[in-house]
Amino acid sequence: MRLAIISDIHGNLPALRAVLNDIDSRAIDQIVCLGDLVDFAPWPNEVIKLIRKSKIMTIMGNHDERIAFDLPIVPLSKHSKKETIAREQAINHSKKTVTEENKAYLASLQKSIIIEYQNLILHFTHASPESIDEYLYEDDESLEERLLSVNTDVLLIGHTHLSYIRNFGNKKVVNPGSVGRSKEPDRKAAYSIVGVTLNTVTAEIVKVDYPISETANAIYNSDIPDFYADFLLRKYITTASQPFYQVDSNTYKTVISTIIIYITA
Repeated sequence: MRLAIISDIHGNLPALRAVLNDIDSRAIDQIVCLGDLVDFAPWPNEVIKLIRKSKIMTIMGNHDERIAFDLPIVPLSKHSKKETIAREQAINHSKKTVTEENKAYLASLQKSIIIEYQNLILHFTHASPESIDEYLYEDDESLEERLLSVNTDVLLIGHTHLSYIRNFGNKKVVNPGSVGRSKEPDRKAAYSIVGVTLNTVTAEIVKVDYPISETANAIYNSDIPDFYADFLLRKYITTASQPFYQVDSNTYKTVISTIIIYITA
């Protein structure tokens, strides 16, 4: 079984199309999306439509949750004043433009998926097993502990917009990076391919070129702040390592949110 893992599309339709075209050229059995379909680029409805049309197994990201349930926008301490203002404007734009049908779809998403295949367990979630909005970076000292805490062979997470693969013996933590808002220097769309065969798991990161200028120009010509176009064009640079923060979980709506899938060979 070969899985393509995508995450953090953030309304960037040209990036999503490029990634799906690349996936189509490979022998992939199933695509799994780790969430965050919306915010920061002008095509949230089109992204959701394509995800649904392509029958992609998708879980809920923190941005999806906020739009689905009209949750408050909580400022993040790691952001500058400029980014804080831009973030609020961009999220409010999504709240106004995402259709009610698509909000209902986002609200229906699970927060985690567990796939059992050939005696191996793969756990998919947006950010961490404990939280939909916790950042787990490649150098996080708790990664192995988080992996073992959910009794899984592979933990697949997104949210950081930085791709990595960490190996712990025969177990792995895989972050596919971001399709639509990469924080990596090349800004290319990223995803991962995970192969499961005969009790063995392999993983690789794939980078895909897409017309970044098309997305940037569409942002400049929309009501989304120019900050997000400047970011894609590297006029605004973020560091590869961000400080950990966690929002009070009481702020967020609780939903029962795990689905287990058993796949037979």
